[in-house]
Amino acid sequence: MNNKSLERETVKIESMVEKFRKIQSKVFLGTATNEDFKNASLIAEVFISLTRETYDRISMKYVKRRKNVPNRFDRRIWDKLLTLAKSRFNQDHNIRILDIGTAYGRDIKYASRIPNVSIIGIDNSDVFIKMLEELEEKKEIPSKSFLKRDMRDLSCFADESFEVVRHNATLVHLPVISKSYTVDLSLQESYRVLRKNGLLYVSVKEGSGIQFVDMKEGFGKILYQFYTMDLICSVLKRNEFNIISTGRKPSSRGKDITWLSIISEKKKRKIL
Repeated sequence: MNNKSLERETVKIESMVEKFRKIQSKVFLGTATNEDFKNASLIAEVFISLTRETYDRISMKYVKRRKNVPNRFDRRIWDKLLTLAKSRFNQDHNIRILDIGTAYGRDIKYASRIPNVSIIGIDNSDVFIKMLEELEEKKEIPSKSFLKRDMRDLSCFADESFEVVRHNATLVHLPVISKSYTVDLSLQESYRVLRKNGLLYVSVKEGSGIQFVDMKEGFGKILYQFYTMDLICSVLKRNEFNIISTGRKPSSRGKDITWLSIISEKKKRKIL
């Protein structure tokens, strides 16, 4: 894409972002109409498609910028998640983990080497899936440990298939609308595939609203849904998750980025 085409595309995206932000404000205020929800959903689908194309394009840069193993903050979260999971389920039980947005397989590789842990990852990027296939061929990750899927549709998995579901830096790519859309659909599917008392881990970028922004990570402008702690916790609660712990962690790639980390549990639904 030449510079003029890139400029036109940027202006188009920024215009859609501004339109979406106005609708999002009306949703949060409770004044959105059915037409607003329809328009927000259509724009969100465009954003999701653009994000997938972006990751296909920057995938090699992404791999180079990220490390091959989790950093110390992420390892602490891994330890906490597994300790909590083992305390809820039999210590000798195989802890099954679904890693949503698994990208180039760093966390599949890491978790698959932990005793009594099995992991399967999903991603919707064709390029990342090809990378995972190459890792599988080299036997660097277990066979059949990944699938190409949209995080809003986990119909390939049965109910209560996992003890842990990880949304590590995934929900930042789904614009928040309301309970019947985008982020909420993904969390509802996560709820379904979790066992009773199962654990959900979420990490999102701290900030305000949806933005098309260069985070100085070396990838150029990307669409992100930013969250306050109140927003992400309210979204989790309305999808029937109880908050266990919250925290903040610095980014390993950008100086001015803070990640919100939340561990929650599947709440038992009331029988009406």
